[in-house]
Amino acid sequence: MSQPGKVLADDVGLLLAAGRLLRYNDPATMGPAMQSDLWDQRVLLDEVAKQRFSLGLMLFDANRLDSDPSERWTPELVAALHTHYRIL
Repeated sequence: MSQPGKVLADDVGLLLAAGRLLRYNDPATMGPAMQSDLWDQRVLLDEVAKQRFSLGLMLFDANRLDSDPSERWTPELVAALHTHYRIL
């Protein structure tokens, strides 16, 4: 992975294999925690709004879907990605 900067990813194993530092290390737990208000997603939403990530690697087709079928990421986060990043 040659993209410099922070990466937001569903599969943190890919980041570890590439020798990248993890900003968020457990998306599978984060989504349900955000959905049930056990973890405040405002910090993450703010990071997305400020484009603090140079790249996002999601396991769903964000061009086709407005929400994450696995529920790792909240609808608010998916909307923020659509607003602040170019989806490829």
